[in-house]
Amino acid sequence: MAALADSHPANVRRSPGDVQRRSLVLRLLSVLFASLVFSILAEWLGIAFFWPESGAGHSAGMLQREVEYLNQDFRTTVFGNDPAIAITSLAGRAYYYTFQWTRIEDALSWFGNQFGLYSYTLAVGIIAQLFLVRLGILTFSLPVFVLFATVGITSGLAMRDIRRWSGGREFGGVYHSAKRIAPKALVLAWFIYLALPVSLHPNAIILPCAVLFGLNLLIISASYKKYL
Repeated sequence: MAALADSHPANVRRSPGDVQRRSLVLRLLSVLFASLVFSILAEWLGIAFFWPESGAGHSAGMLQREVEYLNQDFRTTVFGNDPAIAITSLAGRAYYYTFQWTRIEDALSWFGNQFGLYSYTLAVGIIAQLFLVRLGILTFSLPVFVLFATVGITSGLAMRDIRRWSGGREFGGVYHSAKRIAPKALVLAWFIYLALPVSLHPNAIILPCAVLFGLNLLIISASYKKYL
């Protein structure tokens, strides 16, 4: 009986790789959810104190400008031609199944009409669409991060070889510090862009963050121990 209990699927121990992947997925989902909540709260504060005359029109204008950025500058990527159409289509489909198919949109509309908070509840749906569009932009911009990461790692390894053959010093503390910062910096870049309460061109956020990510990987590669 004990052997049968030990062989039950519920008692099978997860490998460290499975645990790490599950933890990474949960962290990613928590960051996405936190950025969505933060952007909604920021829009509500704006409606209450900064742009009460515009109401939900402020978020609608942000969404329109983000779509215009897509149509103007995101015409071709490694994923194929016309990514703007793909991003807006995927964002619209995700919004439909999340808010319209589940009737959450109707519930928010009813709640807003009943309690005089229509601008606030309307802004929730618009911010959710803006969030999905920005998430699509970040997804299609991943090759930029990969490019800068490749350049950073390659340059860092070249610097490591120079340090190794010239008798340079070890930088263990720098390596471990940079290694801890790398994933946090990437997550922070995603959070800032997704939760931004104003509309900016995606390149103003994505390119600087990709450069900093590449520099971080350069430091990690260059300060890695000389001898394996």
